[in-house]
Amino acid sequence: MREGFERFKKRHYVEALVKSLLYGVAFGASVLSVLLAVLKLTGSYLEFWGFLLIGIGAGAIATGVVFLMLKPNDKKIAKRIDTSFQWNENVQTMVEFTGETGEIVSLQREDALERLSSAPVRAFKFEKMWKSFAAIGVAVCLLITALVIPAKETEAETPPAADEAFELTDWHIMRMNDLIAYVEASDAVETERNLVSSGLEVLLAELREIQTEKKMQTTVVASMTYVDGVADSLNTYWKLGGTLQLSDVASVRALGEAVNDTNGERLTQNMDAFRETLKNTQADAEELSVAVQAFSEKAELAVKGAKVSEADELYKALIAFVEEMDTVAQVAASEGYTVGWAAVGEAIHTVSADILPLLEQQEINETLGEYVISELTVIFQIPKEMIPDFTNSVGGGESGGSSQTNRPEEIGPDGGLSDAVKEYASDDDIYDPESNGHVQYGEVYDEYYQDIMDKLLDEEVSDDVKKIINKYFTYLSSNRNNAE
Repeated sequence: MREGFERFKKRHYVEALVKSLLYGVAFGASVLSVLLAVLKLTGSYLEFWGFLLIGIGAGAIATGVVFLMLKPNDKKIAKRIDTSFQWNENVQTMVEFTGETGEIVSLQREDALERLSSAPVRAFKFEKMWKSFAAIGVAVCLLITALVIPAKETEAETPPAADEAFELTDWHIMRMNDLIAYVEASDAVETERNLVSSGLEVLLAELREIQTEKKMQTTVVASMTYVDGVADSLNTYWKLGGTLQLSDVASVRALGEAVNDTNGERLTQNMDAFRETLKNTQADAEELSVAVQAFSEKAELAVKGAKVSEADELYKALIAFVEEMDTVAQVAASEGYTVGWAAVGEAIHTVSADILPLLEQQEINETLGEYVISELTVIFQIPKEMIPDFTNSVGGGESGGSSQTNRPEEIGPDGGLSDAVKEYASDDDIYDPESNGHVQYGEVYDEYYQDIMDKLLDEEVSDDVKKIINKYFTYLSSNRNNAE
């Protein structure tokens, strides 16, 4: 007879399951609608299978949760049956006393089961499930809204351009051989000449095997970095000068500025500026002695802390100067301001004579590196954005050195416009058709040079003509004073 109650129980379980499925479908569709709207508004993209998994997952979770909430127990089912058939808690009483014995309880249970077995199981009415269908309606509205929302316009991704082919031409080889010969004949120290020329020979050998433009550019830039590193490792002015410039003592900083400027013509001016930092208007011997002593102590700490080999000539010259200034401090204290001030001048004269040739040689070293890098840039058309910043610095400050950005344009020895790296043979005004006016030759040299090089590459020109043009521009840009 228990089967009669189970029929009703199954019917209510099916009703709960149907409602749960409807709510689950509504929730899954709502999640997909919101996700689609967000993706369209942000211009993002998700594969179809991703949508499918998210929708199914959200719907399944919602169905399970709702079913646990709606699933009726036996007491609720009994109450619904009594209400439906108006049996005055007959079935509820049976359920309440399930498992108990007794004559009255047995009679009541038999009566309830008999009624259940003969009563029809009514199909559930869909109109009572209006909340579930309303949820479906809301989900459909959300989905329609998401579909009609205009997608954010995004720029189509431009496929990466195919790497252009590179071919090492006879012109490239000629320019590289000329550059190697120029390095070997330069006045830079022998170590730099050997290292840079061998580095260029290695580069030329590597370029013979390279087949793409991108690989060529990265290889040439790596060679530029190597060349700059050679000069940096041999030159010590920027380490010593830069470290001195970090001092909190004005005189030490002034000496650093003098050392950090490899232009020998400005050394006297720079050392005069250094001397002025020690001068006092009262001509007080004790004050002079204290100032010189403070300089000596702080300068020694800076020079020794610059991480330069003690065998370096510039290092030794500066240490000797510091020691001499320590003696000057004692002279000023014992013999008076006039004698002490004269001793300062003598010490400055001595150190100037010692470091001048050293700074000039280091400028030559650095200028050679800069020239090689500039020539590689032109020969292989390296984009500016690919070229690293080769500025030397200590503690974040820029060094003076022979950097073109720190040098005013000067007139070369033959009257040509010069930036201390290139001499342009003439600074006469010439007519420039692009600007429809007259400009100095040096200002448009690079532009004209580039135009000619492009034409040599694009048009068929005999090797003899290329060689003549190359020699012409090599002469103009190599800072030579006389034609060979």
